[in-house]
Amino acid sequence: MNRVFNPDLRPLVSEAYRCYASGSARGAIVLTWTAACADLIAKAQSLHEEGESHAKDLGVLIMSVVNAGRA
Repeated sequence: MNRVFNPDLRPLVSEAYRCYASGSARGAIVLTWTAACADLIAKAQSLHEEGESHAKDLGVLIMSVVNAGRA
């Protein structure tokens, strides 16, 4: 799990591995996709904060979806 760059995602990846090792393929798939999406979102937000123009639009879209989910 040390190869996972984002330390916030390591628990998700670790749990995905435990699911896979115990034969719970569905759980492993769900957790893996969750970690992959969370990583992409974090990277887009990081690029947005650094001023990357294309990531800025994506960052605004992500935040609008997140805020809509809280309503």
